[in-house]
Amino acid sequence: MLKNRLIILASIALISACNQNDRDIEQLAEEETESTDTLDPYQNYDWNNSQDDDSSQFQISIDNQKIVLDILLFGDSWIVSPLADNYPYGKMEIRLEENVNCKLGERITQIPQELRTDLDLDEPYTIIKEKATITQELIIDDVSDFEVEGSVIYVLEPICDIFKIEFTIKSIDSEISLIQKEVIANATF
Repeated sequence: MLKNRLIILASIALISACNQNDRDIEQLAEEETESTDTLDPYQNYDWNNSQDDDSSQFQISIDNQKIVLDILLFGDSWIVSPLADNYPYGKMEIRLEENVNCKLGERITQIPQELRTDLDLDEPYTIIKEKATITQELIIDDVSDFEVEGSVIYVLEPICDIFKIEFTIKSIDSEISLIQKEVIANATF
């Protein structure tokens, strides 16, 4: 009889402990969800808890006649920078369709810059790794109403997949804006 009571008490204690753990796990999951909902992926990013897969996130905007690319790369991924003069296989490109009002300038910057060396190439080349901001000069000759399509094309290494991010630059009543559109995987240069 005493043995049965001990078994019942032990079972009740075990069930209570399991229920407490379930509540703790649910509460922890809610707290994690709340904290990641407010995370700005382009500032103060927690790299220790980042994605492990090779992937990328881009935010494209326009600021004071410059196209601004804020880039986050995850896992072991990297991209050959548009600043890499000596890389023969496909560096990042920013393109605009021809337009009389708006064109790309020659000045382009990347912060931070990182160099990579390859046994197949004689010289190191500039890459984008983890987090970077690229600015591309934009020359606007006439702010009268116009619309021009553009894209950012890059190869995500080491998976060697080509991505294309499309965007539109608009001028309406002398106000310039950029609208980021879709990302196309398995694109072509």
